[in-house]
Formats: sequence, C-alpha cells, structure tokens
Amino acid sequence: MAQHKKGDMFGAPGVHIVTANACISSDGTLVMGLGAALAFKKKYPDASKIFGGMVQEYCGHLGRYGLMLYGNKGILQTRCEMQGKVDTGLIKYGLNILRAVAEGNPDKTYNVIH
Repeated sequence: MAQHKKGDMFGAPGVHIVTANACISSDGTLVMGLGAALAFKKKYPDASKIFGGMVQEYCGHLGRYGLMLYGNKGILQTRCEMQGKVDTGLIKYGLNILRAVAEGNPDKTYNVIH
C-alpha cells in the first residue's frame, strides 16, 4: 500500500528511487539536476555513471526506460529531456513496472523520492 511521507527519505530503509530523465552527457553519465536527484547523486556518487550506462544500453540518450533499478537504488523516468515537459504517460509506464516489481518482492520497501 502506498504511503506519503515527508522528511529525509534517504535514511529510510529499502530501495531509494528518484525521478529522472534520459539525458546522457558526453562522458556517459546521467544528467541529474536539482532537488532529490542532486541529493541522490551526492549520497551515491557512482549513481549517475551507473544509471547513465544502463540508460544508454537500454534505450539511449533521450530514450524511454520507465524505471531502472540497481541494488537498493533506482530512477523513475518522468521526462526524456532534462528541461522537457513531465510526461504523465511515461510516469504511468514506470510506475506500472514498479508495481510489478513490488508485487514480486512484497518484503521490500520502495521509496520514490522527488
């Protein structure tokens, strides 16, 4: 069951997922701009390189992936371009993937941080 909580969710147990885009920089890292994505990048310095490689391999720069998980970290795609409009269909696509993953792992907690 989904719950809405406020505060430092990076300290919460479970998988930490931030909203993201599909913009890959020239060095192969995922562009993680402001807010929770920037805090995520600071907490997990290797995240932008790991997820950049995953996104590049899966769909390429500005492609469509929906959700990417790596260990206890993840990104939920809300747009393709860094400054592009939020795409509700894309968010729904990613959340459907997350729902399927969560149903298959009922003992895990998934924290979507934005």
